[in-house]
Amino acid sequence: MTTTGTADLWRRFAPELRRFLHRKVRDAALADDLLQEVFMRVHVHLARLRAPERVAPWLYRIARNLAVDHLRRRAVQADPVAETVVWLEDPEPSPEAVLAAWMMEQVSRFPAPYRDALMRVDAHGQRTVDVARVLGLSTPGVKSRVQRARRRLALATDRCCAVQRDRNGRVIDIQWRQPLAPERCCEPCS
Repeated sequence: MTTTGTADLWRRFAPELRRFLHRKVRDAALADDLLQEVFMRVHVHLARLRAPERVAPWLYRIARNLAVDHLRRRAVQADPVAETVVWLEDPEPSPEAVLAAWMMEQVSRFPAPYRDALMRVDAHGQRTVDVARVLGLSTPGVKSRVQRARRRLALATDRCCAVQRDRNGRVIDIQWRQPLAPERCCEPCS
């Protein structure tokens, strides 16, 4: 049952998932490797899928989580000098990419309880109920931590920069503010 189910899901979803992963990681070979990992996880966990009609969102969540985990590991392992060179080679990174990188840097400085809750819910797309179970907290406790972390990130962003968005909510411009004190300074401002 699981093997035929996995094979059927492969036929139905592999091309779309490969394109999805390629857009995330921008490397065809890596996208193929991640696609294999997606279907390894599908094969192992397919029998536990509670809502078979929601298989597509489940597959995309697995793919997104694997891509995010890979990109995060790569960022941590990267040489800071090499990152700077790559950054300089890209003549004009999008304002959204600049803001996202800055926000990730800010979140990495948060105390662990807030950082972990925010990353699991917002970056990994995990449900607060599942995060509560993993962290040994109540669901309202996790929701509270996520809201506090979001508020903290919004305050840091507002203190550091003015973000202009289009009518669809996409970032179109960032104006970095001058810090008022050295402890408020952030990387782009300094």
